[in-house]
Amino acid sequence: MEPGQSIKESEESLPLLSPAPQYKILDLKTYFDGINGGAVFFRPTGNEYFLYNEILCDQPSSPCSTFKIVSSLIGLHEGEIVPRCIGTDFSG
Repeated sequence: MEPGQSIKESEESLPLLSPAPQYKILDLKTYFDGINGGAVFFRPTGNEYFLYNEILCDQPSSPCSTFKIVSSLIGLHEGEIVPRCIGTDFSG
């Protein structure tokens, strides 16, 4: 844009504003089977949030050990962790 030129006269395109986020409720009861929990999924291409147990998702809480998932994936990708099948009992 040239000095003194109005925005309407400019041929430069303005950045598009992101649409307002969309919130959609999911029914994941069968997957949570008696577990009091919630889930939030985000789809950046549509600026959409998918929520299960919306009330619980809206309450602040610490993320606990979610960083372990990312650390494990990085370790696998970099070859620092060798995949093995190991059976583990987990009671929650």
